[in-house]
Amino acid sequence: MYLDVLLIHPPAVPKILGRPYFPGPVSQVSIHTTSQYIQVSQGILSIADFLDRNGFKVLIDNVGE
Repeated sequence: MYLDVLLIHPPAVPKILGRPYFPGPVSQVSIHTTSQYIQVSQGILSIADFLDRNGFKVLIDNVGE
């Protein structure tokens, strides 16, 4: 597969004193939630959409999943 642009989204794990700091109320909403922030931000989706509309082949690789 030929790509013009590869956008990589790394997971973010906020750490204070070596452990995840804010699993918080988000982890109580769904049993599938982890302490990593793995959702792709709207900004990276907008960049990919802009590039795609201008003729580039774009792939977003979400490393957290």
